Amino acid sequence: MSRIILAAALAGALVLSPMSALAAPATTVAEMTLKKTIADIQAGKPDYAQMVPELSAAMKAQTGISEQLASLGPAKTFARVGEGENPWVWDVTFESGMVLTWTIAINDDGVISGLFVKPKG
Repeated sequence: MSRIILAAALAGALVLSPMSALAAPATTVAEMTLKKTIADIQAGKPDYAQMVPELSAAMKAQTGISEQLASLGPAKTFARVGEGENPWVWDVTFESGMVLTWTIAINDDGVISGLFVKPKG
């Protein structure tokens, strides 16, 4: 596969939030959430309950995302891009060698409020 196009789902404006209600450092929670989200999408079972309704609806409206991500193989490495928080950005390298840049925002309730993915570059 020479090129993969993934649709983006972004629910409203990404609002900066301290995620103060979470016990673990916010960056750790965000990375764990992203890892789980990618694995869930690859398995064809996104956890819509962990997304704001607008993001959940946007994800459901997109077809082929699970198959496209699954074809890349498991996510192998996560390299944080920049120092900004909420949204957080990671370059994720998959078993196939493809690198995708993921942006994730999590609201104060610990729910994903924004998710964006694009080929690195």
